[in-house]
Amino acid sequence: WQKYEFKKTSILPADYKLSNENGYPELFENVGRSKYKCLGYIKSNLDQNKFNELFKKFSNYPHNIKNTLQTFLEVTRYPHYEKVSSNILAYFLNASGQHGMKDLFLKSLVETVIDNQYLTDNMETQVITEYPTLKGGRIDILIETDLFLIIIENKINAPVYNNLEDYYITIEEVKKENIENTKTIIPIVLSINEDNYLNTEKSSEFYYITYEKFLSRVKANLGDYIDTANSEWLIFLRNFINTMQNLREEGKMGHDEHNDRIDFFDKNETVIRELIEEHKILMEFFKKEVGAVVREIGDRLNQRTFKIYSSNIGLKDSIASAYYTFSREESAEKNIGKAYEIVRCLKGWEILLNAGTKNSAVIVKAWLSENKIPIESEEIVGYEHYVPLWSCKDNGLNVKEVADKAVSLFNMVSK
Repeated sequence: WQKYEFKKTSILPADYKLSNENGYPELFENVGRSKYKCLGYIKSNLDQNKFNELFKKFSNYPHNIKNTLQTFLEVTRYPHYEKVSSNILAYFLNASGQHGMKDLFLKSLVETVIDNQYLTDNMETQVITEYPTLKGGRIDILIETDLFLIIIENKINAPVYNNLEDYYITIEEVKKENIENTKTIIPIVLSINEDNYLNTEKSSEFYYITYEKFLSRVKANLGDYIDTANSEWLIFLRNFINTMQNLREEGKMGHDEHNDRIDFFDKNETVIRELIEEHKILMEFFKKEVGAVVREIGDRLNQRTFKIYSSNIGLKDSIASAYYTFSREESAEKNIGKAYEIVRCLKGWEILLNAGTKNSAVIVKAWLSENKIPIESEEIVGYEHYVPLWSCKDNGLNVKEVADKAVSLFNMVSK
């Protein structure tokens, strides 16, 4: 659809309506005494084959990318903060924590980097966050058990730029303070993605692992701890695991599952923009039609004020609407809901009562039935809980016909 504007006034002997005399729809405004001002016309200029080809291409590329469910931690907008994730991790690593999962996290972590033969049941653990180093740094998490001193440098988004040598030497000095201390130092860099450390100089002492590898061990071992686990903390555990997984996917820019989508929009950008523009023009046409209906019915409904709005979210919501909000007195006197709406959509025309809530919609329907006012459908539709009074799936219906129906139904519900 391509829009053009008239800069003239046309006189027509016919009733106020959309005229198709020239082979395309023209919209006229009644200015009195059988005079009609031509507001403009919309001339068909669609290259249907071009858009059909676009739709064909669209249907052929994969659409199986799942919409990732947002987790509670993501809603709080804190999972990107390393300190927050470190605190959660430290809690689960504490074998005596109220979570009831004992050494699930500790065992899984050690299994990820070394042979699990060194593990013993019911190990005493002490977990410290932000442990100070000799050169003024901070170790994200330090775990001391009967057998190990475990250093964890936790990385979410940032690369590994820390002085890992300082971390290691600090814990070596801690170990030397006690001559009898034979505990094994296990230094770990734990990151969301391998990209966090691929382009940095690695420390030879540290083990480099990802959350994916570590949490897969947690999930594999979880069954052995179900009986003692606190049910509420199991929910938090699942949320934490899903959050780390989502962060990993978020960081994989340009991964294969989106390449087809990127390629499709890149190659067809011009046609897609044209299609979006055509849709905008169509919506403008709908708004003008609705405006014409409102002007037609104004004098016949005692100058009641109808407001016009449009929804252009997507094809499903491609509507223009005129609505009259009932006063408190009108709503109190009759159970007719919040508003009376005239809707122009892709399927044609609709007239509805906006009930506002589901309970109100039930009351509105009962009142309509009691007063023998017919309704289009028993179904209550939309989040505003609309009660449909009438619909017509005829895009050729003229303004006067719609206005006549709108006035008739309005008088029935407001009498």
